[in-house]
Amino acid sequence: MNTRNYTKTWWRSKWALVALCVVGLGGVFYGMVYENDVIFVVGLIIVAVAYLVIRKQLKTSIRQRTEQ
Repeated sequence: MNTRNYTKTWWRSKWALVALCVVGLGGVFYGMVYENDVIFVVGLIIVAVAYLVIRKQLKTSIRQRTEQ
């Protein structure tokens, strides 16, 4: 039986991460096409944050699997 005790937060939601990645990639794409540097940089920051959250989740899940 798989029971996990963790609080449901926004970064644990897969859909929130997907939305964050889509918004970030959209900003990067828009910034490249229309040569808008500010939106491009903000898009890169959003994508970097999404990457770090996904990386943290993967490290946590790997750590939990090795403990079992």
